[in-house]
Amino acid sequence: MNFNPAIVFFPGMILHELSHYLACIFLNVRVHRVKLFDVQSAFVVHEKPNAWKAVLITLAPFFLNTFLGLEIFGIAFGFLDSNFLFSLFFLWLGVSLIYFSFPSLQDARNAFDSSIEFYDDHIFKKGSLL
Repeated sequence: MNFNPAIVFFPGMILHELSHYLACIFLNVRVHRVKLFDVQSAFVVHEKPNAWKAVLITLAPFFLNTFLGLEIFGIAFGFLDSNFLFSLFFLWLGVSLIYFSFPSLQDARNAFDSSIEFYDDHIFKKGSLL
C-alpha cells in the first residue's frame, strides 16, 4: 500500500491549488478549469501567462501555504496547555499546509518553460532584453 499525502493532508493540497487560482485572478490570467477536491489530480488549468506571471503563479502556494501554516502553528502552540485535542488538530492543519507549500514538479516546469520562452524570444530572436 502506497502512502498518499494528499489523503492525509488534503487541506494543504486544496489551499495549494486555491493559491494558484487566486494568483491567476490577481494577475488577470484567464482560468479555464479548477479541480480542488480530488486526491489523484487536483489542478488549475489557465492560459499561458508571460514569464514573470508564471513564476508568481508557481510561487503562490509557497508564500500563502507557508504563511498560513506558520500562523496555524502559533494557534496550535497557544492551545497546547488548555486544550490538547485542539492543539493536535491545528498542528495537523499546519503540517498539512507546510507540506503542500512547495511547488510541484508541474508548477516548476510551467515557470521554467515560460522563462525559457521569454529569454528565447527576447535574446535570440529580437536581440535584446529591453
